[in-house]
Amino acid sequence: MKSPIGLRAVVKWALVLAIFAIVVAAGIYTGFALTGHKFGSSLGLEVDDFTLKEENLHPLIEEGDSFPPVPCLLANGTAGDIAEMIKDRRSLVVFTANDCSPCSELFDYLQAKAKSISKFGIFLIVAVPTDSYPYDEDLSNFKNAAVVQFENDYVTDFHNIRARPIMFALDQYGFVKAIQFGFDGVTNQYIAEFIGN
Repeated sequence: MKSPIGLRAVVKWALVLAIFAIVVAAGIYTGFALTGHKFGSSLGLEVDDFTLKEENLHPLIEEGDSFPPVPCLLANGTAGDIAEMIKDRRSLVVFTANDCSPCSELFDYLQAKAKSISKFGIFLIVAVPTDSYPYDEDLSNFKNAAVVQFENDYVTDFHNIRARPIMFALDQYGFVKAIQFGFDGVTNQYIAEFIGN
């Protein structure tokens, strides 16, 4: 018994589309494999685990996520990782730059809250791209603070962090409790409470 022409055409087109999808996926995978590069070279970091592979591409970090690995260079010149630095600490991670006026305004705001931030035991990490290092601001008012360098391509490609400033409020388990993109003179309610406003 012959199948109706409509069903045969649907099956034929479904096969064509499936083959097309496989060819496209193979091309993308091959492209990543051929163009994959190592991040951290300008920092002198060893980040072999973070080559451009599909399983290492993280979506934009969201509230509720565990803060992901972000290779960095510490002030003493050694390689580090922000995710390791924040272990077992309530932390505020701020991605900033020297040539960013909202970043400067944010830092003035944080300086005014330094006593409260220190009182609440919050570890402040100021992350600056390598092309914006050394960082211009003084962190001496903060009890627990560190400036780290990160490679801009890494956070852009892996975490889609493109604009500055961006703040991540993290609990002691490393989970993102709140995110604020940009700064217009105020923080969102969670971050305001987090730093003791």
